[in-house]
Amino acid sequence: MGGGRTHYINGDLPSALQEDRKWTKVILPTLLVWAGSLGDPWVIPDQDLVRALRTIISAVDPQYGDLNGIRLGEPIFMLVNQFLFLVWLNFALTFPWTGNMASQCVAK
Repeated sequence: MGGGRTHYINGDLPSALQEDRKWTKVILPTLLVWAGSLGDPWVIPDQDLVRALRTIISAVDPQYGDLNGIRLGEPIFMLVNQFLFLVWLNFALTFPWTGNMASQCVAK
C-alpha cells in the first residue's frame, strides 16, 4: 500500500477501519481527544502518534490484524497526519491570537 504516494484517501485504509465508518466516527475523534490531552498538542513526535494509533485501533477493533502495520509512511499514519494538520491549521487561522502557530503548521 505504501508505494511512494504522498496523498491518501480513506479508501486506502484497511477495510476493517472503513466498516461502520469507524475511522471517521470513532478513531479520528478519539485521536483528537488524545492529542488535546497532551501538554503540547501542536508538536507530537511520530512514534507517540504511532503508539496512540495502535492503542486506539486495538481498543476500537480488538480483531484488527497486524498493529505493526501501523507505522510511518503507511496510509493510516499519513491520513492521521493530514487530519491533524487540517485541524491545527483551521484552529490557527480561526484563532489568530495563537501567535505563529499557523506558520509552524505550514512549516511542517
